[in-house]
Amino acid sequence: MKMTEQKFSTENDVNDVSIIQEVNFIHMPVSDIDEAINWYIKYLGCKGAHKVHEELASVNLPSGPTLLFIKTQHEERAKFLKNGQDYSIVGFITKDIEKAFASLKENGVRVHNFRDEGEVGKFFDFYDPDGNRFTIWGCPIEDYNSSINRTGELI
Repeated sequence: MKMTEQKFSTENDVNDVSIIQEVNFIHMPVSDIDEAINWYIKYLGCKGAHKVHEELASVNLPSGPTLLFIKTQHEERAKFLKNGQDYSIVGFITKDIEKAFASLKENGVRVHNFRDEGEVGKFFDFYDPDGNRFTIWGCPIEDYNSSINRTGELI
């Protein structure tokens, strides 16, 4: 897949200051709070688990936002459909995509759709025990966060 560059206006017609600074937390629907905490720590390396009560808990990603687990008995999960196929809502970055894929697969995590998108990088998808879908990106840029300036342009 070839990356194409398209310029968008960075002008803000509403006010002079951005009203948001960063993603702080992501709500994740789960059926069992304790199981979710243990799974995310064991398989994704999350830290700082905090159980607020039986229906709310959080874990911290190695960097970035906090995952807030919300206990629900409903079937809705963190994904959407496009052309009848599940798509993830949340994507993670890894430094070693082959190792991440092998580790999750060897540990019985439902992984699939490993793909090489050329200069964009390699990707695969996985599901947590509740059916929430995620994508992992093997970013080809050595230090992704420091390679983007505040306007979102590659430096």
